[in-house]
Amino acid sequence: MYNLPSNPSNLQSFLEPNPAGSVVNAHMNWILFDEQMKFVSGGSNPVHITGGYKLHTASVPVSKNGYLYVYVSNQSNQVVYFDNLTFTHNKGPILEETHYYPFGLTIAGISSKAANATENKRKYNSGTELNSDFDVSLYETNYRSLDPQLGRFWQVDPMADLSLSYSPYTYANDNPILLNDPLGLLSDSAHKAITLDNVTVAGYTKSPPLYQQFLNWFNGKNAGYNGSGWGHGPRRWLANQLKLGNTASNLIELGMHSQIQSSQVNLNGGLLDKVKNDAAMVAFQNKIIKALKADPRFKKLGFKLSNKQVVEFGGKRWSSENESWGSLDGSNPALHGETWQVAGNELTWALRHATVEYTAIVKSDGTAVISYHLSDGLDLSSQGDRSDAYNNISKATGFLYHNVAGGNSSMQVNANWQTIVK
Repeated sequence: MYNLPSNPSNLQSFLEPNPAGSVVNAHMNWILFDEQMKFVSGGSNPVHITGGYKLHTASVPVSKNGYLYVYVSNQSNQVVYFDNLTFTHNKGPILEETHYYPFGLTIAGISSKAANATENKRKYNSGTELNSDFDVSLYETNYRSLDPQLGRFWQVDPMADLSLSYSPYTYANDNPILLNDPLGLLSDSAHKAITLDNVTVAGYTKSPPLYQQFLNWFNGKNAGYNGSGWGHGPRRWLANQLKLGNTASNLIELGMHSQIQSSQVNLNGGLLDKVKNDAAMVAFQNKIIKALKADPRFKKLGFKLSNKQVVEFGGKRWSSENESWGSLDGSNPALHGETWQVAGNELTWALRHATVEYTAIVKSDGTAVISYHLSDGLDLSSQGDRSDAYNNISKATGFLYHNVAGGNSSMQVNANWQTIVK
């Protein structure tokens, strides 16, 4: 085996320049290039200098991923025969090597994987699955989708109220070197205790009296509850016994969650179907589709659009500039059927005015995948931005529901779904 110069200028430099005492100038040669076709190493093995049979063997250490070229050469006038040239590839233990930018985007130039190896989808962010559908690479956590090109989640953090100093779309508190977020809820390491070796802390804490401990448990002070109602401790105990989870498929289940003072609920089943099919939601989706088709990139390039809007669910009640709830003539909304249709709609009480965010991923053939995230608070109290008619009714219903019955006025109602439009 012969060492080659680090930067050969021509093929001749791969051959032994002066075969001692021989007119035969023939060799078995090999050259190793990396994935960018840059020279890594090489070598050659000459034939027998006096003629005759010679067994050529070469063990080539492949130090980088790339390409190995093996060839034979004869630069003399002598007849040389090469026969039975075979190769054995002894594979190493490394199947894939992936390098990332801080927020998870793959550095393609220095990343590689073994030939014919099964594709590994579990990658960045503690092995989060990489979804490459529709030519858009997203890391699919349990609750949200991380866009490594933006360094942001596409959806709001369901536990954003625990990290008020950061945007609800932030990944790893903007510190991906120290933290990660495999669930999509909170930065995985942000709320973990840090263990200090060889540190002893001594102190004394006076516990409150038993009656105060009971009151703190009863009103939820020990759990940090600041919603409306009373009896947070026993209500949460009941919730644990019933094992209701955090989903609601109808208004009764949603009301139960409010009464046991859950912090958030995700809509599913029949209630989610009503959200999708509500006339206002259908109109909003048609508006989105119209905007996608009006985009100059439609059916030419793949692109992404996102926005949000407040949607009024439950229908439109009868209203007039001269309406009067106390009158006995046609100016009273209570004497019109539309008002009672709205009052009898589940969505009027479950959501009514909810914020709906969407992200539409559009392929070059016009197929669009629209992801929706709905959020609202189940608060039946009067609101400053609502109509006088609404607030007049809510003063009574809100007091009875939240203050007397104990429903949580801070409970967050969420819903997530996707629609494919072709």
